Amino acid sequence: MSNPIDLDFRPQSYFWANQMGIQLSSEIKGAQRKALYDSSVAEGEVSDLDEFLQKPSLSTQERDLIGKLHPSFMGGEYLPDKGNDEVEIARITINSTTQDVTSVYASLRENQIYYRVVDEYEGGTLSEESESLTNTPMTLAEMTDFFLTAWPLLEVLEMNFGETDTDPDDIRYFVLDASSSFYAQFGELIHLKVDEWLAEKGFLKNKEIIEELSDEIESLEDQDIKEWLDRSDWPRSTLRDALGLGARAENSQRKKAIFQYAKRYIDKNKAFPTGSHIIDEVVPTLGGDFSGIPSKFNFAVIFPEK
Repeated sequence: MSNPIDLDFRPQSYFWANQMGIQLSSEIKGAQRKALYDSSVAEGEVSDLDEFLQKPSLSTQERDLIGKLHPSFMGGEYLPDKGNDEVEIARITINSTTQDVTSVYASLRENQIYYRVVDEYEGGTLSEESESLTNTPMTLAEMTDFFLTAWPLLEVLEMNFGETDTDPDDIRYFVLDASSSFYAQFGELIHLKVDEWLAEKGFLKNKEIIEELSDEIESLEDQDIKEWLDRSDWPRSTLRDALGLGARAENSQRKKAIFQYAKRYIDKNKAFPTGSHIIDEVVPTLGGDFSGIPSKFNFAVIFPEK
């Protein structure tokens, strides 16, 4: 069974990495650059390109360049710059054409911690309650409530999907990323809130479906399937572009296709796939008109033996 969400979890500090001169990937403003850098580190494929990927902020010229590759590469790049002692403690990226990012920044102010929620529209998507002060780091519950008060995710879902009959999986994918370098279960909590909204609005038959997210199969999906994919053999992208970002983005999409296939296989057979399988999958598109990254994939993958 997966571990329950610890709403009372409180990190000891937000500033240890900054004070030690260690750059966390959460300091990378760009959503695509952060995702691609995290992927390259996880796969042990760090290259000279990653010096570009891990830049906290891009110059106007660099930002314009990657925006021309695909609109999704603009996501996060227009967040406000952080102050010298300021760090990002959480972010949510939505699956819009430009992959808009909203973040919580924290900094020390005398003997207190100052928080501000920021977006890419000079605060245009935020409520008036977008700042806070505490004496100690917030708990997971407190930080999430503060975040979703300043940027009302459930209202955003209502505005986009409230009067539709959209597939629940497509609505879940609207939150493309919810992550934090300081709250390991932040993403899990955000996706749970989305599922609760789906149940309340009747997109799910009943709330028992939500509870299934914490059963053994879901635990396998969250952990073991990803490890299974890392041990699998599958063809990489052949895309070529000036920065090599297109190939990384397509490889990420290919992994999603394999993950979808493995998930259904496990649900049906209660066992991992092994040996050669043909992946014939459609994944959500990245948006825009970047034709180099397909949404339909058909290729062979060799899963490892158990």
